[in-house]
Amino acid sequence: MSREVWGVEGFYTTICLELDPIGNPHPYFWSHHWERLKNTASRVRMPIPDEDWVLQQVKKVGWEFLEKYPQLPSCLVRFATTVVGFSFYAFYSKPAQDSLVGVLSSVSRMDPEWKLLRDLEFYKVLCSLDRQREELLLLNQEGRILEGATTNLIFKRGNVVYLSEKQNLRGITRKLLESSLLKWADKVEDQSIFLDQLSSIDEIVCLGSGKEVIGLKSIAEFDWKCGEERLCQYLKKQYSEIKRSDLMGK
Repeated sequence: MSREVWGVEGFYTTICLELDPIGNPHPYFWSHHWERLKNTASRVRMPIPDEDWVLQQVKKVGWEFLEKYPQLPSCLVRFATTVVGFSFYAFYSKPAQDSLVGVLSSVSRMDPEWKLLRDLEFYKVLCSLDRQREELLLLNQEGRILEGATTNLIFKRGNVVYLSEKQNLRGITRKLLESSLLKWADKVEDQSIFLDQLSSIDEIVCLGSGKEVIGLKSIAEFDWKCGEERLCQYLKKQYSEIKRSDLMGK
């Protein structure tokens, strides 16, 4: 996806792709991505191409990228559909470290429930980050932490987990891990976390198709640091098993 695509009417999804054991391109959790694309197309009243064609293009673009950079274990393929056509773009954006630094921002999505290309201001702020080391934390005017720019956020206090359903996009990675959260936590609550409550939070975990599962180690210009990584390590293991099952077609 080129920079020029942003700022127009349209929507997108970002898919993690690896080569399977026999060298074929495998887009992870394709059925989930396609369902979201169909729902978004219906919501914004835009046409969407045939699924088989999109899937083949995603595989082709991802395979060509990994052939060009054989040292990479995987890539991301972003598919966008706009009023002027379709776009497929492969890139690599894995975090360079085991944890990220959160960067607070008052910029939010125009419509938090959908990935829309007209969010040009959001994209400009996102481009200002070191995306391999930082994640943008979106705030509303009340100081509620809504989500990461490319991830959902999980907050933990002791063995209690907090997930917010308000003003954010419930991502595919989060959906896949929610049953694992219910098994791990003493309690999972639908509750927003505000900036002035962060002192009681001992762990924040980011979930997304690109960053997968990764913790925040600190928040820039704010007095918060990660106290432990028990939940993050557990979810990494669970997500690895979920990916393995998807790769093997289980």
